Amino acid sequence: MSLRRTIPAGVIDSAASALATFVIGLYAVRTLEPAALGAYALVFSAYVTLMEVAARLVFLPAEIAASKRPPPERLGGLGDSLRQGAIVAVPAGILTGAAALAIPSTVSGEVVAGLTVSAMAATMLSPVQNHIRKMLHIGSRSWSAALISLVQLATMPMAIFGLAWTGLPDAWHPFGALAAATLVSGCAGALLWHRHRSPIRVTPIPLVSLMRSGRWLVLAGTAPGLGGFGAASLVAHLAGAPALGYAEAARVLARPVAVLSQGLVAVLGPDLMRAGDSRDRSSGRRISRQYAVLVAGLGSVYLLLAGFEWPLNPFALLVPQAYVVPGLTAAFIGVYVVDRVAGAGAGLQLLGAGRERAVAIGETVASVGRVLGGTTAPFTAAFAVPLGYLIMSMIRRTWARVLMRRLYADRPDSAGHSRRP
Repeated sequence: MSLRRTIPAGVIDSAASALATFVIGLYAVRTLEPAALGAYALVFSAYVTLMEVAARLVFLPAEIAASKRPPPERLGGLGDSLRQGAIVAVPAGILTGAAALAIPSTVSGEVVAGLTVSAMAATMLSPVQNHIRKMLHIGSRSWSAALISLVQLATMPMAIFGLAWTGLPDAWHPFGALAAATLVSGCAGALLWHRHRSPIRVTPIPLVSLMRSGRWLVLAGTAPGLGGFGAASLVAHLAGAPALGYAEAARVLARPVAVLSQGLVAVLGPDLMRAGDSRDRSSGRRISRQYAVLVAGLGSVYLLLAGFEWPLNPFALLVPQAYVVPGLTAAFIGVYVVDRVAGAGAGLQLLGAGRERAVAIGETVASVGRVLGGTTAPFTAAFAVPLGYLIMSMIRRTWARVLMRRLYADRPDSAGHSRRP
């Protein structure tokens, strides 16, 4: 399938999926007062971190293995990987409740309970649904993956209205609606996979083998989130939960940059991993350049539109809390664009080449930089959050460049043949 057809599908898939999360964040920003919104930011950080446990420990190794198979066989092992990943997703979801320990005591227990319990369900379900979508992309069924995300997005408003109708407190609504919509769309994804799966039987990869590869992937995936959670906790306690709430509102508006990035990665990711696996420097550079140009161009347009409060910015009226601190939203958008362009597919090439351990080391060190950004909260207040992200980005991207030079040192030509004996 050509990139002309798959890139739109990937962008629609990622846009619809991230828009569903954006709707939830927007709903939280508009319904929760600043202190409660700060608590939401902490729980959201835990959710993003812990859903990576199943995603990286089991699902990503299975996706990497599938991308290296012949096209007819790539969807054959999905049933096995779903069963194996569920074993990890459930306990990871339960651990999300530990986020309650980091929430300042000024936030009511009712809000804490509603956020954490509903987030536990979302943490269990989200990596499963994401895995189905990614496998459909790998199996050249990108439009089916996009349909799953569209189902999730369409279900989201109904879930919000349904939870409001039950009379549950507002704190239950954001993650509760996300969990419900993820469950419905995940079931739709399972039906689509059943329709498209090949009759060719793929030998299951033992769970132990997946986890052996995934142990480094899970460290690489959770380290940034743990750093973000640490930074958010520092901001909440050093600058106050309302300051973290304003930072969360700005972060929500910066999400479209991540949406674009994820959409491109969904489509270009398998090719980037194969380029790394075969040490095809020419192919890796070409695909990375496409990714970087699109992110830089469209990200810059979005920065001009939504970065500042001005008459043509619709978000200034929709999410006023994001502009309470002048320049905060622009800082988030700018940092996100810089991070994605600087990375430009390097991580996926390294994972395709089996450099999980080296990537994990870099992400772990970089996450410390993110926490250091949080320590500046007494002076920078809400800006400590994007500052920490920028420090993390500078460390991780510098390390990735070093690893990329090493990766392609022996394979300088596009044919992938070493010039060394």
